[in-house]
Amino acid sequence: MGDSGGYAVDIQAAGVEACARREWLLTNGLGGYSSSSVLGLNTRKYHGLLVSSRDDLQRRVVLDYMLEEVESEGEVHSLGVVEYGDTLDDRGFNCLRGFTYGFDRVRFSYEVGGLKIEKVVAAVEGVNALTISYDIINDSGSTSVFSVRPLVNSRGFHEINPMGREFNSSVHGENILSAWDPDDHLMFFSEAFTPQARGSWYRNLKYRLEDERGEQSIEDLFCPGVLSLEAGAGDSLRAEVFVAAGEDEQSTAEAFKSIRPAGSPVLGSDSLSMLRWAGDSFIVDSGGYRTVIAGYHWFQDWGRDTMISLPGLTLVSGRLGDARAILARFIDNIRDGRIPTRFEGGTPKYYGYDGTLWMIDRVKEYTRYAGVEEALKLVAPRWDKITSVIDFYSGLSEDGLISHRSGTWMDTLPRDDAVEIQCLWYNALNVVEGLSVLVNHPVDYSRQISDFESSFMDAYWNGQYLDDCRGDGSLRPNQVIGVSLDYSPVPDREASQLMKVVEEELLTPCGLRTLASSDTRYCPRYVGGVDERARAYHNGTVWPWLIGPYVRAAVKLGGDAGREHAQEILQPLINRVSESSIGSLNEIYDAEDPYSPRGAVSQAWSVAEVLRAYSEDVAGERPR
Repeated sequence: MGDSGGYAVDIQAAGVEACARREWLLTNGLGGYSSSSVLGLNTRKYHGLLVSSRDDLQRRVVLDYMLEEVESEGEVHSLGVVEYGDTLDDRGFNCLRGFTYGFDRVRFSYEVGGLKIEKVVAAVEGVNALTISYDIINDSGSTSVFSVRPLVNSRGFHEINPMGREFNSSVHGENILSAWDPDDHLMFFSEAFTPQARGSWYRNLKYRLEDERGEQSIEDLFCPGVLSLEAGAGDSLRAEVFVAAGEDEQSTAEAFKSIRPAGSPVLGSDSLSMLRWAGDSFIVDSGGYRTVIAGYHWFQDWGRDTMISLPGLTLVSGRLGDARAILARFIDNIRDGRIPTRFEGGTPKYYGYDGTLWMIDRVKEYTRYAGVEEALKLVAPRWDKITSVIDFYSGLSEDGLISHRSGTWMDTLPRDDAVEIQCLWYNALNVVEGLSVLVNHPVDYSRQISDFESSFMDAYWNGQYLDDCRGDGSLRPNQVIGVSLDYSPVPDREASQLMKVVEEELLTPCGLRTLASSDTRYCPRYVGGVDERARAYHNGTVWPWLIGPYVRAAVKLGGDAGREHAQEILQPLINRVSESSIGSLNEIYDAEDPYSPRGAVSQAWSVAEVLRAYSEDVAGERPR
């Protein structure tokens, strides 16, 4: 009954509760997606079989479920798993035999009432649409009726509609069931199913993960009708449903024209292959621009996350055109010496200090991979924008060092004059000075570089490691970023010393802790309500992306021995691919064993820095 390749989950062995915690994600290259648990139970308000994306990455949940039923030999069997209030309707679990993740599609296998059914949900690249196919074998000895009831929605994915919306539904011709409200339009097309418009409401559906966080978790969903077919005794048939979403009937009909069912990609089911596929899912088209989604489900395109992720998502995979387009967009939007921290509804917002300095480093890396000739096409027309960065940060410089107020990646903490900002600034001065020769506009920053070198270690070195901020001796991982940079202000002896401390106090199988456990502010678990989670976010919680700078620093300092050590460090994290989100890595993990996955289920820089570190630092494939 179809290709069985991919990453498989033994559903019955795992059990209902374990399967409810494992999630899958398919993306469409626009920022939209299809996502749920391996049970098919939506546990987050961000889950949905079809979450569409409009310009500027405005995502909307438009299709929550397709609830299937089999009527065979006088009995009705439900294939779905749905939670209503405090009641979990898990009848469908008893007939669910398997789940397989296949990169751009997922497969559910059922056996019930003498029927074998395989359901495949497939993403459609570049369109707010999906295909759902059913392969049905009827061994029951009598005719059976197979029916599907869509449960539709119409809301931004951060919201919940407790009382539902005003929906309409209708049937067009013999093959199309439509559902719409003033904001969204859905069409279901199938030549195999017979559609009937029977508008009804399913009440009090619950998203359990939102409930655990103390947030709104109950919602009503609209069923616009039913799609049904008969499977005679001994029949073996395939039935497909094509689903498209738009803002109105015309745009939805246009989406149908673009649906092209594709063959499943030929990729291995090993962890690195799955990570490479996940890496591609973050690069999307939005409003005519190429950009990077920081994470699924809820993040948009952030400058800092984009720049940190860029080598792992584009350069090591040969996507140099995407790298250039993404860099060009952010450089073109520089204002007063800073790239946008993020885009809000297409409008750039400026308030961070590290993303711009990461951008300077990534221009260097792009030059390394693309070559001088191609790099000049990016850099030369934007040289004034690039040098405006140096002008801006020079205005923040005192005694060679940068004085700033917060604005770092640890955005829940008041981190002034942060150590990584200093190191990124030093790196940027050297990078831009080098680039200036390539564009034939040489600049001389030797005095600023010298002033920095005269001040930095005296200001930050405390005898064992670097202070996290000026005058703040908290043991945090940001100092490792400074060691990892090509132009590092940290002498090798001190760098080796701090790396030893970081390895002993902060290194875990999932990345680096954000605070040493000996600190009174340390939080071992990222759990509880909004305030509790905010306190833990950067006070102990492990961030996988930090393993990238750590591995780079280890290889810089240790040579071949460092490279072997780097692989030993990376492998436990690679082994955790698919632990929570099938085929990807989470945003964060708890700081203590068992290092439970938390936060966004698929995070760009988590994936990107593992891919980059493995390619460049372990395999040694970084161009010289």
